[in-house]
Amino acid sequence: LLRGMFDAWTLMCRQRPAIGAFLSTATAGHHVRVLRQPTFRYFDALVPRWLSGGGAAPHPTDPDVHFDRAERDQLRRLDVPYFVRSLAGGPVLSIEPPPVPFGTVPVAARPEPEGGWPPLRELLEGENLTLAGLGVALRDAVEHVFDDVTDHVVTDALLGVRLHLQSPAE
Repeated sequence: LLRGMFDAWTLMCRQRPAIGAFLSTATAGHHVRVLRQPTFRYFDALVPRWLSGGGAAPHPTDPDVHFDRAERDQLRRLDVPYFVRSLAGGPVLSIEPPPVPFGTVPVAARPEPEGGWPPLRELLEGENLTLAGLGVALRDAVEHVFDDVTDHVVTDALLGVRLHLQSPAE
């Protein structure tokens, strides 16, 4: 698995200009999801509402967390708030409820995050496809399968490699 990941990552690093060119043309008219808050916050606010049959108002479980109007409107519909933004940029958009197939409405987004709202130009241009980024990708892959791996120390004497997984994040 990790060998395949390394090979795929190095291939993407070598093809960075081609990937950037593809994304610059293939993304026209498309949107990317904007996670304004971690999904678990929305889920935690919805549980009492679900258990009450829709009667309980959606409130954050953490007193330091606040939902704005666009988030509350979607939570009242028993939806996890879903926001998007055009890959070309522009305002953050709220998804209209059914029966509109894909209606959107601009929302007054809270202060912009330090890194900006997605899509980030550097991601669309493939700037993150570097060998330095491989470490993060490998760590994330190991974290995903850590609980399923029974042998956390593996040695290949022929290759002179010893792998020791100490925790999901290290």
